[in-house]
Amino acid sequence: MELLAAIFRKYQPLTLKYFVKMMTRGLRIGLMARQVQEALAAAGGEAAKVEARLFQPLDLMLAKPLERVEDLADPAEWLIEDKYDGMRAQVHFDHEAGVVRIFSRNMEETTQAFPELMHQFGQLPGNGLLDGEILAWRDGRALNFNVLQRRLSVRRARATLVAEVPVIFMAYDLLLRNGKMLLDEPLSRRREKLEELRPSMISRQYRVGSHAQVDRLFAEARARGNEGLLLKKPDSVYEPGRRGGAWLKLKRPYGTLDVVITAAEQGSGRRATVFSDYTFAVRAAQGFVNVGKAYSGLTDGEIKDLTRQLRAASVEKFGRMMLVKPEIVLEVAFDGVQRSTRHKGGYALRFPRILRWRKDKKPEECDDLGRVEALYQASVE
Repeated sequence: MELLAAIFRKYQPLTLKYFVKMMTRGLRIGLMARQVQEALAAAGGEAAKVEARLFQPLDLMLAKPLERVEDLADPAEWLIEDKYDGMRAQVHFDHEAGVVRIFSRNMEETTQAFPELMHQFGQLPGNGLLDGEILAWRDGRALNFNVLQRRLSVRRARATLVAEVPVIFMAYDLLLRNGKMLLDEPLSRRREKLEELRPSMISRQYRVGSHAQVDRLFAEARARGNEGLLLKKPDSVYEPGRRGGAWLKLKRPYGTLDVVITAAEQGSGRRATVFSDYTFAVRAAQGFVNVGKAYSGLTDGEIKDLTRQLRAASVEKFGRMMLVKPEIVLEVAFDGVQRSTRHKGGYALRFPRILRWRKDKKPEECDDLGRVEALYQASVE
């Protein structure tokens, strides 16, 4: 507290603005956190490259969306796994030290929330760092994310909750083994070492030779309650925080809804002069209730046109946020529905993205809260 107080007394507002953004990992200026870390390391005379190490969480490698199976030049060139609907996580363990630590994808420690995983990884020999997914699991298959969410809402799990919502860690990559980082090893070699380690659950891999077989695997993954597929190049190195072309994800929307914009926020970077982030709602007995926020899917031209209309519909402004009359309808796709105390409607869409601006529809024609409730109920039954 003394250090923070001294910094806030010493520096000017603009400097403090970016100091706070970096401290809270909320830059939103189109600059990756790793670039900031490397710049600070270089400025301080340290090594300019930030290295990962045991018990120090690192950014996880990301997959680039694959819109259509037909866009794959040769399906035989890829290793294919199920894409799970859980919580992406990394597990660090050291048997000799008796330490296990679990971190979420945003590098927050969540170890105490999963005591059964602490015990499981405490039994493995040597030390290691695994990438994978925490899943609610029963009778040999993953449960819906809404079930897992009960475990994610607590920092320390009670024994009764552990029994009611059992979880497993589905491992699909090994990034460190017995003190040696494996990021520069090809995926096929990291997979061999992962299988030698023998954690309790390892994501199954498939090889196919045709687009039709990829489609079949996708349907089978959905039947197992999973989101879709991950496709990975066998020779791919592990690139923390990168969303390159070495990993692809094939998902198809859980559903779509017609919604109405109720608030808009100015974008960042090259979109700083337009309103590109939209809070949206569905109809309800009391008017419109919010169920989510989306910022991707429209062209730059559409965003400019939409900004003009939103400004004309503005009713109140708070800094970068503007409340608007519910006049503009969007069609959004999403990957599921979950309970939410953040929105007045009591629900939130998972990973919403804009499909199109429905200029042909009026606000009273958008979907209602009953449809959202029905989709939620279908997902947990």
